[in-house]
Amino acid sequence: MITAKAPIYDVKPMLPFVGDGVVPGLVPKFMKDAGNDILLGVGAGIHAHPMGPRAGAKAFREAIDACMNDVPLREAAEKGSEELKVAVAKWGIYGEDHSKNLYAL
Repeated sequence: MITAKAPIYDVKPMLPFVGDGVVPGLVPKFMKDAGNDILLGVGAGIHAHPMGPRAGAKAFREAIDACMNDVPLREAAEKGSEELKVAVAKWGIYGEDHSKNLYAL
């Protein structure tokens, strides 16, 4: 992914886009790999949230804020809103326990 930002002759840098199966538990992985300048194509990660799409959007915003402030997502979920707690309980966090088997990364 990082190559999308690398200088390549006269081609302008691109904004990395990640879609298909993006859930809050993947935000730290994607932001670590591509940095803060990344576009997350989120659909079901918001709309399939058990508390509804508004809660899904709030969970994503909190996951992004945690990453941008160097707060581990597990800590943010434990100390943060119910929306993020529920999202992490449903989908997990990439790299923790079984959740790494849920994603083809």
